[in-house]
Amino acid sequence: MHVGARLRRRRELLGIKIQKLADSAGVCFQQIQKYEAAQNRISPERLYRFARALGVPVAWFFDGLPPITTGKLQVTLPRHELESRETASLVEAYYRIAPEGRRAVHRLIKAIIETPPD
Repeated sequence: MHVGARLRRRRELLGIKIQKLADSAGVCFQQIQKYEAAQNRISPERLYRFARALGVPVAWFFDGLPPITTGKLQVTLPRHELESRETASLVEAYYRIAPEGRRAVHRLIKAIIETPPD
């Protein structure tokens, strides 16, 4: 619902007709109506095409959503930080470490976070 509403808002802000957006994304105008009304989900590829046509990054469609919560983990970083090369590189390196090493790294990071500054 959120992504569809953002799609409509941006399209209307730019004054783009549904048919023009549909043509640029390779779908019929009825499909755009369904996306905007949240009747159909938008695939990542299609969302990328919409972002290019509307001149926004893909992450723009998710702005304003509450923090992502999965179990005990709550991600509150801004989207641009979650998508940075540094973050991607760090995550990639982390998963190259053997599981017992990852647990040790996790404990170390938690200890650093919980240590009060001098």
